Amino acid sequence: MKWPWRSATPPTLAADHIARRLDTHLILHPGYCGLRPGQARIAAGGQLQPGDWLLAPGPHTLQFPLLAAWPECGVSLQICASTPDPRLPQQRLELYLQEFARQYGPHLSLSHLQSQIAQSVQNACARGRIRLSSCPDAHEWQSARSELEKLLYLRFGWLVENCLPCALQPGEAQALALLQAADHAQAAANAAPAAPPEAPAALPPTATALAQRLFLELPALAHSWRAQTLFGAAHAQRQQLLRQASLLEALAALPPRQEAGAAPSSAHAQAWQALDACWETLAHARHDDSASQHSALQAWQTMLTQSEAALRPTEARRAGGDWR
Repeated sequence: MKWPWRSATPPTLAADHIARRLDTHLILHPGYCGLRPGQARIAAGGQLQPGDWLLAPGPHTLQFPLLAAWPECGVSLQICASTPDPRLPQQRLELYLQEFARQYGPHLSLSHLQSQIAQSVQNACARGRIRLSSCPDAHEWQSARSELEKLLYLRFGWLVENCLPCALQPGEAQALALLQAADHAQAAANAAPAAPPEAPAALPPTATALAQRLFLELPALAHSWRAQTLFGAAHAQRQQLLRQASLLEALAALPPRQEAGAAPSSAHAQAWQALDACWETLAHARHDDSASQHSALQAWQTMLTQSEAALRPTEARRAGGDWR
């Protein structure tokens, strides 16, 4: 019998790409790792099948400005894929890759990941969740690095190995801003020939994509919230939101009808963005800071409310018998 992976070509990633979802069988070679959702990581020599992720675990170097007011003052990060947490049914990195694939397709480039991380970190700095002055001292930098590490793990599933301030050339800062504004489309097309390939534009999330993401990520989000130390009213609110999240997870698990000709609505996009914001605010919630806990709980409440509103019309059609 001829096994499908014995004739497969060695796994490779295109220039600047660090992950791709496979559509064929492969034997995993050194320098890569394999991700199969809900299962242990696959090491070199293992056999990958369609639907698995081929990943270059790093370390990878990212550089971007921290503050919009000082675009030449940047940060240089070395990141690597997070190690599996045996307490979790699905790892945060796996959830991020599945979320990415629904919006952008099966190929993740380093420049695209850098743009997403830069946008998230800059938003956190603008909202005061990561506090940095133009000339931070050692204590301020270490505090900001701690917040940045939590953000990158909880939002994207990547670990920070090294984090240092760096000076960016004005052209570099401007190029990154253009890359973020154009969502990797025009900036990549107008770059030099050696520049990374153009990243696909984001697809608007549909009801099905939103329901699938909620079904996968709500248990992980609830697990992270249970690990938080809360007291008094915050504890009571968390328990209420956990119950609401369980109901929403059950709603998201219902099989949707084929969405023939149904256009994504703004409610789906708002719920999708609210889920991103929920992970980001949770990364900055501290047990000794009631304000950060309140902000994270409010973001969680907003996400649950918007997600339920986006999925309720779907449930109403299902209750009326408009389902297979």
